[in-house]
Amino acid sequence: MSARGTPAAPVPVLLGVLGALLGVLLGGCQVLPQQRPVAVDLPSTTDPSVPGVDGGSQQVEVYLVRGDRLTPVVRRVRDSSAQTALSALVAGPTRAEVGSGLRTALPPQPLVVSDPRPPAGTAVVTATEELSGLSGRSQLLAVGQLVWTLTGADGVQRLRVVVGDRSVELPTDDGLSPEAVARADYASVAPLELLRPGAPAHPEPDRGGGR
Repeated sequence: MSARGTPAAPVPVLLGVLGALLGVLLGGCQVLPQQRPVAVDLPSTTDPSVPGVDGGSQQVEVYLVRGDRLTPVVRRVRDSSAQTALSALVAGPTRAEVGSGLRTALPPQPLVVSDPRPPAGTAVVTATEELSGLSGRSQLLAVGQLVWTLTGADGVQRLRVVVGDRSVELPTDDGLSPEAVARADYASVAPLELLRPGAPAHPEPDRGGGR
């Protein structure tokens, strides 16, 4: 009897087997589409820890800038102290307020205000060189924001500013003043809605006692 060899497997069958194995291997590396969407938490754009704007039971008015005049906006705060009002002012406008055209003339900086004291309920703001480094209308608006905001706090009628250990002269409608200033010194930037019909655009500043 003659010996017979083992029949060779048909080439197409071998190719099919190899193709199936390759498909299994590649399938293990494939990124499959997600069957259901997964919610992803995005960080909030609002920092609730910003002093003075974390939403309390009381309200204060802070003065921002629209065009070249001051505009009052309301902030909900924990208390109505001068420091809380100042912190709310330093926090600046919200994104929505910026979109509506509001801004602040105050440069970013830490500001601290003292309790009002004699004479005439004068509060003292401790500022940095960034404030005294402003000039022209920008400085007038920035100081006007401070004065109009802080004189809305209980007991505050006038304002002085110190940088380091020195008291600085403040710009007013009538030029630089070495004395404490009041709202009447910033009539040129006063909110339009507060001007009486027929009232002069630049009323005489209040130069009462205690300056």
